[in-house]
Amino acid sequence: MSNLNKKSVHLISLGCPRNTVDSQYMVSKYLKNGYIYSQDITEADVILLNTCSFIGDAIKESIEVMDELEEYAKSGKEVIVFGCLLERYPREIKKEFPLFKFMRCVNVKDLPGKVPVSFSEGAYEYLKICEGCLSQCSYCAIPKIRGPLSSRTIHSIIDEAKRIEDMGKKEIILIGQDTTAYGFDLKGKFMIQTLLEKLVKNVSIPWIRLMYAHPAFITDELIEIIAREKQIVNYIDLPIQHSNSFILNKMNRGYDRDRLEYLLRKLNNLKISVRTTVMVGFPYETDKRFEDLISFLKEHEFSRIGAFIYSKEEGTGSYNWRSAPKKTAKQRYDKVMRFAKSNSLKRNKALIGSDIEVIIDGTLYGQDDVYVGRSQSDCPEIDGLVYVHSPEQLDTGDIIRARVSSCNAYDLIAESI
Repeated sequence: MSNLNKKSVHLISLGCPRNTVDSQYMVSKYLKNGYIYSQDITEADVILLNTCSFIGDAIKESIEVMDELEEYAKSGKEVIVFGCLLERYPREIKKEFPLFKFMRCVNVKDLPGKVPVSFSEGAYEYLKICEGCLSQCSYCAIPKIRGPLSSRTIHSIIDEAKRIEDMGKKEIILIGQDTTAYGFDLKGKFMIQTLLEKLVKNVSIPWIRLMYAHPAFITDELIEIIAREKQIVNYIDLPIQHSNSFILNKMNRGYDRDRLEYLLRKLNNLKISVRTTVMVGFPYETDKRFEDLISFLKEHEFSRIGAFIYSKEEGTGSYNWRSAPKKTAKQRYDKVMRFAKSNSLKRNKALIGSDIEVIIDGTLYGQDDVYVGRSQSDCPEIDGLVYVHSPEQLDTGDIIRARVSSCNAYDLIAESI
């Protein structure tokens, strides 16, 4: 059958990389059933929408997109909605949008070892190792949306890692709601270190990156394997959320300031880049406790810092607590982000004149001799870029040495060497 006679499917995927993996799986089911993928929503027979509901802004975006898709449903297209928003508010969404069809979230244990579709045009691919959450943070709705921790088997993960390697990808990014809790539901103990050891032994992909690491579950052994194994990049995504012990206790994070300081000393001593995310405006965050956070960020080595404003979420432990006024929370957010920018610029300036390892994700549009890449300290989509000038042709996935010549607050400019 020619493509002219085949039905087509189009995808809109909102939210985080974990949703991206679910979206790839959903699209692959259609492709296996004879559909082709359409980049043009107006030409598609089926439109898939993967929603997000982590915070209020994500809910608003998902609803706005659904409002827009109603016109396509009225014209006869099949619109299928799935994802976090549907899991969180199934009755309300189904009542509000009767023209749509609905599907349940993908169960991580249903993810096959081989998925025939990828949306990444760079050198990397995301690999989801677990779903749900072992923790019950007082501000977070994810356990109610995604349920308790559910880990894939090591065999399934290695099968998919080999598939990614066969695709020619050079970086695997391990993701999940909480990657450091991986395996606790399977064996009653944390198995992320075991998984990393198995991956290193069974695949030859040069870069393996660990995201979404919960500080409460990080062990010395995990830190040491990141530092020791060449394939595992010297990077960890460590969302501390706050530094004040009273706030952390109210958040039900399972650690205090002393524990964070211990982890950061160890990570910094082993030259492991630490990306973090913090929350401002949480209930009980006084001016003094916020300044404690700012001081903490200044005292410790973070390669990248992100922030978001506390969002009151139904069904969470903190829902009925009084949070900071919106204006105050926004001022605190702005202050964190100003420091994050100055911190990033300072770190980038310190790299000028040095040689770094860069993975190439593609070319800069309109520039045949300028390539877009990343250092080990840069995760795709959320961290900085390295723009590399090279007189010789480079291909996506090449890992090269480059000398940093200049920078801006977030990105580096370098020459291949």
